[in-house]
Amino acid sequence: MDQVRELKFAVVQIGGHQYKVTNGDRITVNRIPVEVGTQINLNKILLLGGKDFTAVGRPIVGNASVLATVEQHTRAAYTIAFKKRRRKNSKRFKGHQQQISTLRIDDVQLVDIESAKNAELKVVCYE
Repeated sequence: MDQVRELKFAVVQIGGHQYKVTNGDRITVNRIPVEVGTQINLNKILLLGGKDFTAVGRPIVGNASVLATVEQHTRAAYTIAFKKRRRKNSKRFKGHQQQISTLRIDDVQLVDIESAKNAELKVVCYE
């Protein structure tokens, strides 16, 4: 159970992107369709790491969870795509703003390191 307290980081997959997170981090992801203030459980955890061990999922770590709270929904910076055709007096402006959500990572948990060793999981302990 000491490894649970010394858990440092996790690599989670959200919407096709991978993020390395620790407790207290704030990450910006594509819009998640939940209300602001809702606590969500991120269950696609690809890797867990601490001071004494690393747990690599094949493909995911099944007995771990990352709890996050949705802090806000907003839009990213305005991106302009400008196209100009030389010598043709033709140009086009096209803009886009991506809808994004900001998440605060509340807790990174591993249920039990012994059950992780028995599962379909590669655990490397540094002792």
